[in-house]
Order: sequence, then structure tokens, then C-alpha cells
Amino acid sequence: MSTTGPAAGRIDFSKLSVVFGQLGGDAPEVERHLGILGIRTLRVSADYDRICRSVERDKPDLVLCAMRPGKQAAHTLLRGIRHQDIGANPFSVLISLAAPMRPSEGAQAVNTGLDSILVAPFDRDSFVRHVTDLAYNRKRFVAAPGYIGPTRRVSTRTEVGAGEEF
Repeated sequence: MSTTGPAAGRIDFSKLSVVFGQLGGDAPEVERHLGILGIRTLRVSADYDRICRSVERDKPDLVLCAMRPGKQAAHTLLRGIRHQDIGANPFSVLISLAAPMRPSEGAQAVNTGLDSILVAPFDRDSFVRHVTDLAYNRKRFVAAPGYIGPTRRVSTRTEVGAGEEF
């Protein structure tokens, strides 16, 4: 990485396209948090069909989805993006923002192929750190039967049907 200039090695978030789906949960400060990162192109909606159209039309780099644990709309959206049922870019960064949930609800959310879950309450600094960390340290992807998304493996698997990481 180049070390010339004060912004060397920094990501220019102002060039990212972001869709923020408010499908439940409470995330009133998220738009302001995104502004702190410098994100300017932001589409916000609480309507599922409108969110899908934004994903298809805008080809976002980042999709944030405020979700209510136990409700399926967010899961359907995130899985649809990964499986290219919604939009043409299965590699958008997908982050869910959720209220505290049971372990089974968390597992169900992770199985959609999202990159990360941020569980409330979280403050501005932890949100900014979390998004920045994903930008620099995104996990490799795997496509396996029933799952497309960041690998959850702790080591490389070679058995038949394990899915290749990329």
C-alpha cells in the first residue's frame, strides 16, 4: 500500500452507492453515521419492493438492512441479493442492524449470506469502526449448496461439496 500523502491507504467512502432498507428495528442514527464516513449516495426505504428496485437499479456497493428478529423480509432480501434473485451483484457488502436476538435468530440471519450483523445498541464510533473494518478485512466468499456468502470456515476444506473459496 502506498504511504504518500495523509490519506494514503484510506478508502474514499464518498464514491460508494448505499441502499438502506428499514425493514424493522430502530436505526434512526444510521444515516448520520454514514455521513460521518463520507457516504453521499444513499437510498433509504421501508418498502420491500422499493428496496428491491433500488438494489436492481443502483447496483449498490453496500446494503444495510435494519431488521426485526423473527421477521423474514430482511432475510428474503439479503438471500435474494446473494443468489442474484434481486439485482445482478451478489458481492455487495451486506450488513444487518438488529435488536438483540436469540441464537437461533442470529444463525438464521447469518445463513442469508450477509457479511455482518450489528446488534443494538451500538454507538457511532463502533458503527464507523465496523464498516471500516469490513472495507479492509472482508472475508473470502464461498458458494456451497444452500449458502453463498462470506466463508465461516476456520480452515480450508477440501471435501466434495464444500464449495471453493474465492
